[in-house]
Amino acid sequence: MRYLTQLPKIKSVIDANLDVVMRKVVSQISFGQSTDNKDQGQNITGQWVTGTSPGTANTEFSIPVNLGYIPVGFDVKRQGAAASFYDSGTPWTSSHIFLKCSAVSVTYTLFIH
Repeated sequence: MRYLTQLPKIKSVIDANLDVVMRKVVSQISFGQSTDNKDQGQNITGQWVTGTSPGTANTEFSIPVNLGYIPVGFDVKRQGAAASFYDSGTPWTSSHIFLKCSAVSVTYTLFIH
């Protein structure tokens, strides 16, 4: 019970510093500066992958991953033509994801997470 009297003081200290802390935390989130997966500035868990989609549209292709877990998604960061990259329907594993692309031979850079 004696600690309850200190709660208002603790709350005011937290409130006073929360904005500073949040600005610091949010400003430090980074995918990194390169796609080699060795960038020390990267602090978002994931893997960069580059490649070219198959020569036939809407054909499943696999991408090897090395995250130590089954990925939950991917973000297209760059692509060489208008196209959609999408989940092929084959279950992903901790070593591969399976995608399709709506166009032929599209170069891509993905961030898998």
